[in-house]
Amino acid sequence: MTTALQIQLHNGVKKVIIIDDIKEILERANSYLDRSGIEVFPVPSNAEVLQKQREVKADLIISYLDMPDMSGEELCSAVRKNHLYAGVAIMMVCPNEKVLEERSKHCSADVFMSVPVSEEALLLKAHDLLKIPSRTSFRVPVNVSMSLESGDGKNFLGFSQDLSATGMLLGTSRVINLGDRLSCSFQLGETEQLNVKAEVVRLVSRKGKGAPYLYGLKFLDVSPALAVELECFVSEVPKEGGEG
Repeated sequence: MTTALQIQLHNGVKKVIIIDDIKEILERANSYLDRSGIEVFPVPSNAEVLQKQREVKADLIISYLDMPDMSGEELCSAVRKNHLYAGVAIMMVCPNEKVLEERSKHCSADVFMSVPVSEEALLLKAHDLLKIPSRTSFRVPVNVSMSLESGDGKNFLGFSQDLSATGMLLGTSRVINLGDRLSCSFQLGETEQLNVKAEVVRLVSRKGKGAPYLYGLKFLDVSPALAVELECFVSEVPKEGGEG
């Protein structure tokens, strides 16, 4: 008999079945799949994907459209025919754009990606398919070193206690103006120093004499790799008060 605890555990943990080669690609990035709350099952073939799906009933399958033992179309067909797997999402990696265009019409996967695979784009798609709830920001002190692009080029310091994947609320003693562009440098946890361009899009009233000036910054031209890193960090840092 299924207990309430088993239901709670199943609902709280996302399960991913993934072909070995693709997992190796993702290991080069700071993967969403490394985070707690996600259980990963690497397998070598599509036939074993199907076998593992019978055992674990995964939330997401990531595989190749072309495999020697079983094609992606056959795998998708077998999964979709079983009502027990109604909620599973499937991502297929294709040899090239031409194959993707020709065969995606006959394959019931949710997402198709062509080789060469961008690990950052693949991770973002996996994140969307898993429907992992992400916090929009976190409140942990982050020291920021900045310089004005249109100024004297000298660095000045600030801090943020409200950082998201798209910008931050910056506190500093320096007066800057709406529309100013900054070069920002900061560190998240154990990661290396991150550098990003930002624009001042909001001026926030000071809380009193001697208090820092507060500015809303919007990040500019964020690379896919940096976006993944920011979203991973924002998703994994505990909220104030110890909430997960």
